[in-house]
This record gives sequence, structure tokens and C-alpha cells, in this order.
Amino acid sequence: MAAIDCLIPVYNNEAYLKECIESILSQTFQDFHIILYDSASTDGSVEIIEKFMTNEKRVSLIRGKENKGVAHSLNNLLKQSKAKYIAWQMPDDLSHPNRFERQIERLKNSSLVCVGTSIVWDGSLIGVEAKDIIAPENPRDILYQQIGSSSHRGLFLETAMYERKLLKEMTPFDENLPIKYDLLFNTEVQIKYPLRLANLKETLYTMRIFPGCTQEKESNGEITIDTKSIAEAFVPALFFIKHKFIDNILITRAFLPY
Repeated sequence: MAAIDCLIPVYNNEAYLKECIESILSQTFQDFHIILYDSASTDGSVEIIEKFMTNEKRVSLIRGKENKGVAHSLNNLLKQSKAKYIAWQMPDDLSHPNRFERQIERLKNSSLVCVGTSIVWDGSLIGVEAKDIIAPENPRDILYQQIGSSSHRGLFLETAMYERKLLKEMTPFDENLPIKYDLLFNTEVQIKYPLRLANLKETLYTMRIFPGCTQEKESNGEITIDTKSIAEAFVPALFFIKHKFIDNILITRAFLPY
């Protein structure tokens, strides 16, 4: 059994998937297994994965019958994982070569149950200059905000490496939310382990923003969400956090509706 299961949800990602998988296979820490869940892609994504599988035993594929969204894919991937550690990876992004090595080193030598990283926010494909976003190292400062936001100051779900036993205790990702599916999940993790989550200051992950991706559509107003419903679901958790850690956590408007 590998030390790390790298879980990748896939749906019509042929443009960037090959580079994504190669970035994992090029890790300096090599004791891992890559599990991909394909949500009935209609492009060449499956063919790309199968080509890797012919020569690489550490790559495996689960084929879904229909596209039910990223949250559904992540929940199915979690069910298949058996490694001690779980690392997320989005199919359009890149992990830097020493990402796994640095994260597992931190997890093994601390009481932490989750370690994220800082990122390179690469908007070059939509004409926006790439920039580093340094996430807070201190777990007391971690607030979960919008995935991909240039003003993000929490823990990027995409970069997270968890102890698998932690995830077994958590509520699955909310499959009813087309985006922001990670909000309640991540809040629950923070409530349960408030001082055992941290980030590495190193930029070990490149988040690629490209035409038609969720982040671009949301910033252009093409995607809207029911922020009222999310806020109502979020309020009890925020109240708990605010009053338990009022000396070091500041709840702001940006935390909810984005």
C-alpha cells in the first residue's frame, strides 16, 4: 500500500491532464498511488489516463456513468482511498516536484492532521499575470475562503494533504452545491482540529486559470450561487468558531458571500 493516495477528479480536462499527471509522477517523494475519477468525459481525457496506465502501475481509473459534479467525484475518490495520507489534485493544475516530500515531512514530524501549501495563481491563459499567493502558516490564522480567489488567505483545498482517518470522520462534500462544495466540509475540519492545520509558505502548487473555468466564469458573473442559503448553513459554524477563538480569528464579510 502506498503512503499517499493522490485523488484527481476528471471531466473533459484533456487540454491540461497530461501535464497534471506528469507533475505527480515527477515528485521527489515516490511512494504514492494516483486515483482518477472520470465523470463520463466526452473528450480524450480517458484515453490520456489509459495511456499512462499501460506503463505506470501507480495510476488507476474509476469511470463514472454520468457527470454529477466535482463534489460527487471527490466523495467517490475518498471511498476508494486506502493510504495513510490523501493529497488532492485538480486536473488542470500542477504540483511542484517537492510538494509531497515537503508536506509528508511536516505531517510526520508534528501533530498536524492537514498541511496545505502556498500557490502560484497562474492567470496567464486569460491574460492575467501569474503571481504567488502565500497562505498563512499558523493554523490559528486559517480561514477557508473562495477556491482560486486572488485574495485568498486560508487553506487551498487543492493543495491539502490530510491524514485519511481524519476524512473518515467528516461529512462528505455537499453534492447539491455546484461550486463552494468544500465550504461546510472545510469548516467542520477546522472546528474539529482548530490547531492541527497549517500551510507551508513555499509555493508548491500552480493553480491554472483558463478560459471557461469556474473561477473565470464566477469573476465574470456567468456563475451565480445562492449565497443566502450557504450563509444560513454556515452561521452556526461561524458562531462557534468566533466565540471559541475570538482572540485570534476575525470573521469578515468576505468569509461568506464572496
